[in-house]
Amino acid sequence: DQVAEMKRLRARAQGSRFSARSVKFFLDGDGSHRSAGLLEPYADRPNERGALRFGDHELRTIVSALDVAGFDLHFHAWGDAAVRQALDALEYAMHRNPPWDRRHQVAHLCLVHPDDLERFAALGVTADVHPIWAWMSEERRREVELLGPERAARLVPVASLFDAGARVVAGSDW
Repeated sequence: DQVAEMKRLRARAQGSRFSARSVKFFLDGDGSHRSAGLLEPYADRPNERGALRFGDHELRTIVSALDVAGFDLHFHAWGDAAVRQALDALEYAMHRNPPWDRRHQVAHLCLVHPDDLERFAALGVTADVHPIWAWMSEERRREVELLGPERAARLVPVASLFDAGARVVAGSDW
């Protein structure tokens, strides 16, 4: 329902050196507060996987409508379930809509399932990582405890994304 209004606002903001053509989705929270959307439960709570803020069908419908309207989509996705949901929605839209110069990206990417690494390159989706998050801060130590050693070894997979052929950009999240 909001796409028409977003298109109107985008046209109003268009200038010779500025455009407002991006839409950001928050798909999940973060790992240290158990609000990241995970494919497998948290190590200390076997029935808890965090939460995704959109259902799959709902997100695919919205993403497809915004994609065909020419919006660049930006996803906050900390956990591997959120990353997969973003990639699934983008893949759905790209197969449904005509091609155009898309600049979609998924940001944060603290935990990416190995099966999804190559999908970034295949779909042309930018991986927007924050390398400073690889530093073993107190928050990162907490996430290691909550995820367990196997998944924690895959946190902030910058090199893995590069190796999979993804277009990787680095930000600070400031």
